[in-house]
Amino acid sequence: MFSSEGKAALTHYYQHPYHPLRQGQTANSTDAFWVTVDGMPLTFFGCQSLIRRIREESGVNFHAHQLRHTYATTMIGQGVNLYDLKGLMGHTDVKTTQIYLHDNVDRLSEVYRPHSPLNAIAGLSQEIKKTRGRPRKWQ
Repeated sequence: MFSSEGKAALTHYYQHPYHPLRQGQTANSTDAFWVTVDGMPLTFFGCQSLIRRIREESGVNFHAHQLRHTYATTMIGQGVNLYDLKGLMGHTDVKTTQIYLHDNVDRLSEVYRPHSPLNAIAGLSQEIKKTRGRPRKWQ
C-alpha cells in the first residue's frame, strides 16, 4: 500500500533504462526490485551506505530506523488504531506496536479528555474545570 505519489515515484524508478527488471530484462540471477547502477541487488550494506550519503548531503542527522519510527508515530497521530498499525508495520504482536504510543502524549491526551470517566459524573467535571490551583477540601 502506498500513495499515488509513491506509485508515481516507483513507476519512474522501474521505468529507468538501467533497471534490470524493465521490459523483460533479467537481473543477475535475482528478481530484486531495488538494484544498484550495476544491476546488482541492493544489499543491506548498500542500503546503509545510501542512507549515510543522504544523511551527509542533507545535513540531517538520522538513521534508518528513525524513518520507520516516524512513519508509525505519524500514523498514530493521524488516528490509525493500534491493531491496523500492527498490520501495516508487520508486527506479530501488538505489544511491539505499543512502543509507538508513548511518544505521542498529545494524541493520547486528545483521546482521553472527551472520554474521561470524570465526564460521566454529573456536575463534577464542570466544577473541576472552573477551579485553579489546589483543590478545595471536600465538605
